[in-house]
Amino acid sequence: LKLILIGKKPKTAFVFDSLDGAGKNCFFQDFFAYKIIGKKYYTYFRNLKDLTDKFSILRCNKSLIICDELSTFAGDHKTMDVLKSMITQEETKLEKKGIDPYNIKDLSAFVFFSNHKDTIQVKGKGDRRYILNECSYKYCKNKEYFNALFEQIEDEECACNFFHYIMNMDITDFNTENIPDTEDRKNAQLNSTPILSKFIMMLFNNIKNQFIDSEMSSSEVYKYYKWFVKTFGDTQKYTSSASLCKKLLSQFIKIKSCYKKLNINGKQVRGFNFSKNVLNNVIDEQNKRFLFEDYITNDKIKKYSNNDYNNCNFVDDLEDGIDSDSD
Repeated sequence: LKLILIGKKPKTAFVFDSLDGAGKNCFFQDFFAYKIIGKKYYTYFRNLKDLTDKFSILRCNKSLIICDELSTFAGDHKTMDVLKSMITQEETKLEKKGIDPYNIKDLSAFVFFSNHKDTIQVKGKGDRRYILNECSYKYCKNKEYFNALFEQIEDEECACNFFHYIMNMDITDFNTENIPDTEDRKNAQLNSTPILSKFIMMLFNNIKNQFIDSEMSSSEVYKYYKWFVKTFGDTQKYTSSASLCKKLLSQFIKIKSCYKKLNINGKQVRGFNFSKNVLNNVIDEQNKRFLFEDYITNDKIKKYSNNDYNNCNFVDDLEDGIDSDSD
């Protein structure tokens, strides 16, 4: 908060979710924005579409920008990329209709509110922008509590004392990128982990723990993939062994050396013979980039053996030609 008041861009954004009536707007909007910053240097957007519009001059020359109804953003990757730039950029383009655009200084801090938990994508462990918090429901729709709270909010002496308290804080060693690992943030990271990363980690950890063989035909890998998405409730995006293996080879470069002709049950087929070195390298790389559920991690993995997925009622669709394992 002091960074905002002294004109330093935080380069991180608060995200608050709660049920209706929990009072998530009270502090930042009713108190900090109105009573501390003032309406001249604060602005409010009802949705992200208005905020990210290229002709929106309302967001220029502001210290604090609050955006409500974050649910309007869910799944919009283009808006997410624009938003990430807005949170960290120190210059922004002022573009008015009919006038050539020009750059101005951007010191804006952002606060987002939502009634939903899955609206922000925190992509991997490297994210350094979003501070996710769940508001307490303890006083949800408690009129007595909020009446007393707003009495304090409207008290000018309260605002004055808070301002001096903030301005006297020593933030010499404060680093905005040291983001707290809240439960909301962890859940957002888990939800943003790519399905293929989850699949390859499950597959490799089972191989590493010798629950399944390290040598697998393309159709076996695909069968395991179908079992995985069905068992854990994900969408089956790839419809053949060829399309799945093509994507795996492009996304996980290190496994290319393991893709070769195999002799399985006296038949020449295309598949993988995963070496211990490749298994460890890919597992380490994915663990550095993403957060995974406990059932996927190496220390808490469940034993999903060949029999588990062989007994599922899957119909193998081995295609001819390029989609076939056979040479």
